[in-house]
Amino acid sequence: MSYGYGWRYRRMGWMLGFPGWATMPSWFTPAPFYQPATPEQEKQMLEQQAKMLESQIEAIRKRLEELKSSPPTAAPSTPPPPLTPQMVPMVPPPIPYMPPPPSTPEEELAELEAYKRELEEELKGVEARISELKQMLGKKD
Repeated sequence: MSYGYGWRYRRMGWMLGFPGWATMPSWFTPAPFYQPATPEQEKQMLEQQAKMLESQIEAIRKRLEELKSSPPTAAPSTPPPPLTPQMVPMVPPPIPYMPPPPSTPEEELAELEAYKRELEEELKGVEARISELKQMLGKKD
């Protein structure tokens, strides 16, 4: 698989001016020589660190005294947690009521005849309304 010309140089940083040139270990130059600090330099560094720590301790003491001398205040109320979308449970629709089937053929025949009478009455009402509408249309002409 070919990555094109110079892919190793760009990837490894062996060319001058590319990132990694100064930070990569080099085979061409020796590693920098480590010189331990002299006792005077070490003493200076430790004194600086001690001064820095003392100033931090002093700042902490001042803040602690301020907090002790100030009257207690109510703790800030924590904000309510962010609103998250709540899952709405899927409720299946109610099952329509179906009357139980008749137990005997005679009962079923009686129910069907009653239903036929209801439909005939409804049909008579529909025919009456149609005749009324026809009369109204005939009078307008």
